[in-house]
Amino acid sequence: MSSSSLDSPNTSRRRRAEYIPVSLEVVRARIMRAIYNVEKECHIFSERYLSGPPPDTEKWLDSMEKIASNSGKKLSELEDYKDFEPLQSKSRVETKEYGQLRTMCERGRVYEYISFSLKNDLYDAYTHQLKPYCLSFYQEAEGYDLKPIDEQERKISQWDSDIRERFQELDSTLDEMDTYGAPGPITKYINNYDRVYDLMKEIVERLRRVCEPMKRWVTSDATYTRKIQQEINMYNKKKLELRDVLKALEAERDRLELKSKRKSLQASKVERFLTEARDEKRYFKRRELDAREHRNNVARDRDNKWRDLEKCRHKMQTRKENSPTVFNYLSSTTENLKDEIRRLDGKGEVIDTQITTLQAEQDRIDRDILRLRSELDTAFKSQEIAAGQLERQNQDMELVLADIQLHSNRVTILKRIRELKLHSDTVKKIYHYGYTPGMLTHEKDELEEAFKLASEDVGKDWVWLYHKLPFAPPRDYRSRSQDLEVIDLSNRRLDGGFKILTVKCLEKWRRLSMNASVPLLVSTLKKIKKREAARKIERQLTKSPSVTNEHHVVVT
Repeated sequence: MSSSSLDSPNTSRRRRAEYIPVSLEVVRARIMRAIYNVEKECHIFSERYLSGPPPDTEKWLDSMEKIASNSGKKLSELEDYKDFEPLQSKSRVETKEYGQLRTMCERGRVYEYISFSLKNDLYDAYTHQLKPYCLSFYQEAEGYDLKPIDEQERKISQWDSDIRERFQELDSTLDEMDTYGAPGPITKYINNYDRVYDLMKEIVERLRRVCEPMKRWVTSDATYTRKIQQEINMYNKKKLELRDVLKALEAERDRLELKSKRKSLQASKVERFLTEARDEKRYFKRRELDAREHRNNVARDRDNKWRDLEKCRHKMQTRKENSPTVFNYLSSTTENLKDEIRRLDGKGEVIDTQITTLQAEQDRIDRDILRLRSELDTAFKSQEIAAGQLERQNQDMELVLADIQLHSNRVTILKRIRELKLHSDTVKKIYHYGYTPGMLTHEKDELEEAFKLASEDVGKDWVWLYHKLPFAPPRDYRSRSQDLEVIDLSNRRLDGGFKILTVKCLEKWRRLSMNASVPLLVSTLKKIKKREAARKIERQLTKSPSVTNEHHVVVT
């Protein structure tokens, strides 16, 4: 059967119109049924009709000529085995050749079914179910390097190429097979039956080879969401590890900030001491200058007094001997001048001592200034080093924050792709509108949002909440307790908190109860005295307490 005998456009549209996909699980089941049916029929056909070497056709034409002549036909008038089979079925002769001819007709009939119907079913499963719906949604990754998405897309590309290549090989073999079929005569078919027999084997084998990549594709698609969830868990674990690193970096940053402030305060303190030392040096310098000026004044006064003393002495030497009054006056003046000179000498010595002390103080201050300059340089260097360490720490924190944000973006994309794979509306939207990257979104799941809001306030009362939730069909206390035990054990492995426990028990309620809805959740929260959580759900998700729950989506 040639490739041109595949579905015509009208047939293809009719077949698609007959089947609207319900969910991806149903699509995969249909594909696997088609593959299993092909493999089963090919195995049975091979075991029953192709297990041995090609039959001996040497006497077939003579026997066929007899059968045709007994029915008033000529063998040359028969185009294929379909024309010969009714004549052969009327024959009551039981010989080896007649049995072989009967088997030849049965083999041809089953081969027609396999090469046409089953091949078309397989091709239909590939073109209308596998290829349109079993997608990796690689385009949703937005250029992010996501290992499971990239691997799945690469595998799908390879499987798709293998399937198309193997269908082409199958069609090529079918085209060769058609050269021995109708239009006849049948003698051409019989004369080349050895080749026809081998081609049947080859076609069956090629059909099996087409099934192999299709099975791998479907199997991989079935485990795709699990791989995505594993990647999500891995990135969430990395985020937790990075947050721990970030906490350590923040603690180190705080320490470095404190160190930088301490170094800055130390530098300011040293700078203040240096300024005070310089001011103090200027003060002692001014005092020294004042003391030297005072010393100069004292020295000048002493010189004046000494000159006066010399004049008095000269007058005394040149006085008249008969002038006692003048002598007494000059003697008194001389003694006074001597006293003044001694006083001025003492005062000069005191000032000299003061000058020496002031110079010593200035020398000390100079030494302090040198020391403080050295300390200030060291403090500035330490402050610069601390500032550099703080800057590098902030850069490290920015890198860690960027990595956390990158992982968060990856988790968001992976969750979106996983939701697309699990959402029952995905295949329906692809069926009706096709797949456009970034446009395949679903309505907000109000019940899931209500679960998240409730989990923030329920806390340790999650067990009580689960026992009070209404189930349809009803669920007894023992079954609910077993559910809670399973949830608690799984949460221990993940080391989650009350929020995760609350969300898990509510998701369990959603899966097991047909009437799970936002109003029932709100009323149950009120029963267990969680009115704040109930009001929050009513405020954010509903316009009034009498809300109807629409568009609920079960995502497992």
